[in-house]
Amino acid sequence: MLKRLTCIWMLVLYSTVVNADFNFAGKGTLRYPTGVETPFEFGFTLVQRASGNIFHAGTYEMEVSQVPEKYSIWISVHEDKHVYVQEFAGGYFEGFTWLLGEHQIILKKKVNQRKKVPGNYVLSVDGVDHFLKGKSGSVDVYFDSKGIKDVDLSGFVKDLGISE
Repeated sequence: MLKRLTCIWMLVLYSTVVNADFNFAGKGTLRYPTGVETPFEFGFTLVQRASGNIFHAGTYEMEVSQVPEKYSIWISVHEDKHVYVQEFAGGYFEGFTWLLGEHQIILKKKVNQRKKVPGNYVLSVDGVDHFLKGKSGSVDVYFDSKGIKDVDLSGFVKDLGISE
């Protein structure tokens, strides 16, 4: 009887222990027009608990019944000079470098000689450059049970190298 109670107690104890299904820190650096660089963190974590799953996107926390399909981060160009990303900063900045799992995402200014693009911004994802189609676009992070499945873009067009 004591052995049986001990086994039941161990099952209860282990079922309430938090198991992180995935955790991606998402460390980055913001660049301001003054040349100042500031570190930021915006990562993703899914924590499985007996009471339900908790999904963290940066400092935001939400209960979810399953792994979220995706999380979109909007990039908005302001007056063709600066950008705004709500998740990264409370104001405008000039660019960023963001390491998210195995992905490197860099937003920088690059003058395109043949075609005017909003703010002359280029978003590089894992070494492939993309230009904004309009004043805003999104970085869409897709998830599966193991973590980040893919990073895709919306509102951007891939640089095919013919604009240089």
